[in-house]
Amino acid sequence: MEVVGIRMVMKKKLNDKIIFVDIEGTVCTNEDNISDLHVDKTACYNRAVPYMDRIHVINKLYDDGCYIVYWSGRGTVSKIDYKDFTVNQLQSWGAKFHDVQTGNKPHFDVYVCDKSWNSEEWFNGQLLGVK
Repeated sequence: MEVVGIRMVMKKKLNDKIIFVDIEGTVCTNEDNISDLHVDKTACYNRAVPYMDRIHVINKLYDDGCYIVYWSGRGTVSKIDYKDFTVNQLQSWGAKFHDVQTGNKPHFDVYVCDKSWNSEEWFNGQLLGVK
């Protein structure tokens, strides 16, 4: 088959997929390049600006039956529990999700991240075709 990786996965029905979505740099700004500094900066998380067009794409996947989990490395270094903060932040942006996980990298079917599959291609519809 000529289609490999995520392109092959996304040709299957989406409604049975578990999709983990990174937060910083993927659905919101990554203030002060916090992921590059390997530190947690609460002030940076407070200033994050959502990419509403990307949240809309993820919301459509949710509406189409995908199981959406937002996750972040928030708290991985500092051991601060950012879950409630992150849930509230995502809700204030109108994000739809089934779960939010912070400070871990759990099992998933599809990895959408600014450091793996290029989030620019993903959200421009070149891989998903969901726009």
